[in-house]
Amino acid sequence: MRNKLKIAFIGFFVLAICLLGFSCSLWEGSKTIPTLNFTEYGLEVGQNQVQEKSDLQIDLEVVRLSNLYDYPELFSFRFEDLPDVYAQHSVLKSSYKSGPLGKSWEYPFATPDGRMQLLFCFCKIQNNTKNILRMGDARIYLILEGINPLPAISSLKELLNEADWFQAETNIYLKRQSFILSLQLPSGFFRSIVLQNNRSYKLINDVDTEILPGFSYEGILVFPVIPEYRSDAKISFFDITTKVDAAGNPVEKTQFDFNLQRHQVQMWLDRSTNRWRVGSPPQVEERY
Repeated sequence: MRNKLKIAFIGFFVLAICLLGFSCSLWEGSKTIPTLNFTEYGLEVGQNQVQEKSDLQIDLEVVRLSNLYDYPELFSFRFEDLPDVYAQHSVLKSSYKSGPLGKSWEYPFATPDGRMQLLFCFCKIQNNTKNILRMGDARIYLILEGINPLPAISSLKELLNEADWFQAETNIYLKRQSFILSLQLPSGFFRSIVLQNNRSYKLINDVDTEILPGFSYEGILVFPVIPEYRSDAKISFFDITTKVDAAGNPVEKTQFDFNLQRHQVQMWLDRSTNRWRVGSPPQVEERY
């Protein structure tokens, strides 16, 4: 009886491997070019990236999904630097082949179709005032027409929770798209990518961040998912103290506003370089 069960299990395992290979070969041999169509935010045309008021300067750069490869410090990784549970995972390695810079790439804060994503920004603040700037006192919001202002994510823990949520959404997508077998990303994979690059995930609005007079600080700003149907938006910095009295009490606070604009984007996967490219795909693709 045990031998029969053993033979049946081996037979099922071999059949599963054959089906997996068959489904993968169908995808690899297909002439279909994977494409994405989504909207993303950037600074409004004519909007100054750098603003200065009351001896305070803020430089804001929107990190766009379509410019993924401009930010290797955030979205690239090497399997050998990940925990063994991922570094030895054959399905992951076959799915995340080396691309630009000889690294694998993932934007762990977007759904596979790009229709839901966090809003990322690089931010640099130059403090030319005479007082210490405590970012924990500032209020930084994403302002959208018709809904309550969305505060910036304020901790790495919260950001890691977002990565977990997007991985769960990715696994739901993979389950729906799988031809025969359901392939799933192993638990904690997206957050491991973030943790591998944690030096670059310094939040500008961390409550412990202080900027001394004459110094600057660089970090990221991250906002929750923006409903796709929203159009007008801006990032506002409220209650930034630029002057204090002799006792250290604020006597002047300044506000900065950066207007955003939606962009419609199409991207396609260039299999020859394992890179997503902006624009329409070529009409004919060679078989691989």
